[in-house]
Amino acid sequence: GGGPDRIEREGEAFLERVRRGYLELAAHDPSVRTIDASGAPEHVHARVRAALRESFPRIFPSSGG
Repeated sequence: GGGPDRIEREGEAFLERVRRGYLELAAHDPSVRTIDASGAPEHVHARVRAALRESFPRIFPSSGG
């Protein structure tokens, strides 16, 4: 490990096409969520957990962080 993986080696143009595809999918399918992945890893993690709690409250209860 340590180097870029297969997806990362595809380059920025590929990653941007994938991003646009997911954003278009999210615009047309309410079951697809987008999460702001900017910021510190712990903040992104908190946003992911909040989205999971909202979508699956029995699996990801509010307590227990």
